[in-house]
Amino acid sequence: FFSDFFLSLREMAPMELIPEMAYETFEFMNALGLMQCKLVCKEWCKLIENILKFNHSIKEWGMYVLGGHGRSGLSTVVRYRPGASTWTYMPAMPQARCHFATVVCERKIYVFGGRFGEERLNSAICYDPIDLDWKELPPMKYVRSAAVAATYGTSIYVFGGFDGAKETSSVERFDTITQTWTQDTAPLPTPISDAAAVTLNHEVYIIGGARN
Repeated sequence: FFSDFFLSLREMAPMELIPEMAYETFEFMNALGLMQCKLVCKEWCKLIENILKFNHSIKEWGMYVLGGHGRSGLSTVVRYRPGASTWTYMPAMPQARCHFATVVCERKIYVFGGRFGEERLNSAICYDPIDLDWKELPPMKYVRSAAVAATYGTSIYVFGGFDGAKETSSVERFDTITQTWTQDTAPLPTPISDAAAVTLNHEVYIIGGARN
């Protein structure tokens, strides 16, 4: 997986980060090994050139940075347009949050759960980049931060997470057409949080994660 795909990098325009956002952004991006954030000059660099070259959605719609840690959570949304090499503040999320699950489905950005201060959330919201507005969705049954989400067709699956006391193995499915939640999926074999997820060949893979 770590092949020449990651070796072709280029500089990108600086992002004006508010101080509370800097550490969270650095910690997250540096852990992925995709970008680095220089905290002193607050400059993002080394964006993966091949992602911009081959991903048409990023070319057309841009890249979005949502929320973050801060003192309790951030609602900030910033968009990067690679063609113009510019950062633009977009409508903020209705509620500040960090450690949430997010995924793109049918050209909309979905956000699930997360944490605000010490409170774990079960709320769900959706951002439409055409209408430039956020929509409140029905909440999940369970509160969860550090969960992971993946799409399959017009459904979004939210896996695991942390409920404030322990990791969870529960899985909830959101139907983007009917706007409803169901629990028709078997739980994960083990409770887990902070994992990664990807859909490939009609299967969803859960990779890594943490548990007590």
